[in-house]
Amino acid sequence: MRSLLPLMILACACTPVRYAAIDTPEQSGVVSGGAVLATRIVQLTDVLLTLGPNIDPDEAVMLADTAVRFSLQQVADYRLTKPPLAHNVLVNAGLKRRGLCIHWTEDLLTRLHELDTHSFQLWWGVADRPTPFHVEHSTVVVTASGEPFVSGLVLDGWRNSGWLYWAPVAADKYRWNVMGNYISGTGLD
Repeated sequence: MRSLLPLMILACACTPVRYAAIDTPEQSGVVSGGAVLATRIVQLTDVLLTLGPNIDPDEAVMLADTAVRFSLQQVADYRLTKPPLAHNVLVNAGLKRRGLCIHWTEDLLTRLHELDTHSFQLWWGVADRPTPFHVEHSTVVVTASGEPFVSGLVLDGWRNSGWLYWAPVAADKYRWNVMGNYISGTGLD
């Protein structure tokens, strides 16, 4: 097994992630895109609007647009390779600087917090994946303001290598717990 590790690292380092459906990153720090990207943003907006009766539709569009585009921007920023666990090996071996799920969560939370929405509350979710290794996983969870964590929506850029995954907390394959609530100006509380 030890003799296969260098070969696995070399193979993974040579398979960068590329998405043909989007253009190159813009100077603004987010990704521009075409019809596929626009459809994903609309789909996420529709789901965000279901989180509560007092969701501002403009804030839902802004949050969806930012989450989808920023997750794709992270592909370039992290010089991402597929699959996510292989990228983790490269980070942990010191061959890549960032790209663990904790980095995805930290960076997406920071970016979404900058939007200063009033309809939404941002959370840091943590789960132990039910595997023999009990690997911890982090993600962003968004709820309607004032609603409990369990009513939220998982926003996970790591899981699909930058192609933002979302699902209700209660329906996701992970059993999520609150690590913290992202509070304006103070980070996690």
